[in-house]
Amino acid sequence: MEKLFSRRNVLKVLPFFSLLILLLSIAISISLYFKYDFFNQYLSELGVGPTSIIFNSGLIISALLLIPFFFSSLLHKSFLKQTGSILGIAAMISLAGIGIFPIPNYPHHLITAFMFFFASALAIIFFSVDYFVEALKRATAKVSAVKGAKRSKYFFIGFGVFGLAVAAYAFCFLFLFMEPLPQKICVSAIMIWVFIKAFVELKR
Repeated sequence: MEKLFSRRNVLKVLPFFSLLILLLSIAISISLYFKYDFFNQYLSELGVGPTSIIFNSGLIISALLLIPFFFSSLLHKSFLKQTGSILGIAAMISLAGIGIFPIPNYPHHLITAFMFFFASALAIIFFSVDYFVEALKRATAKVSAVKGAKRSKYFFIGFGVFGLAVAAYAFCFLFLFMEPLPQKICVSAIMIWVFIKAFVELKR
């Protein structure tokens, strides 16, 4: 029982709870905000609607739960993981900032929202490159040394490519088409990336 609730195991499952809280807070806020236009309003507008307390608190709690998850990667010797972790923590602080400073709080809201997407994209890039390095190591490793090395390298390559695609879309959203629907797609892509990364760390 003690092993099940060890610090390491708790850190591994925290991101799943965080994503669940974030998803539920968004879904509940949208369902209870009857005048909310899904296709023409930003997610941030849920932070000033009738369900603002649910949405804003959900952002803050989920962000705080994800900080230890990214912080754990700082213990690795890899420069790529350490840099990705720092950027990930910065993104989560910014996510909490979005909940602390809803839309009426200019320029704080715009700054925290921009930093969330920007820092998230950069963090994903560094982690993706690290996964390419991991794939290269597994591709050149002896099967006897790394179990399933030849099979798992394709997963890391695929996840790395997916990460770069998510980061590229995030940059496009920030600098080319900052519209409500692309924003939701970008947030969804980042959440999916975090889920897969958490699953990878869970299996290690």
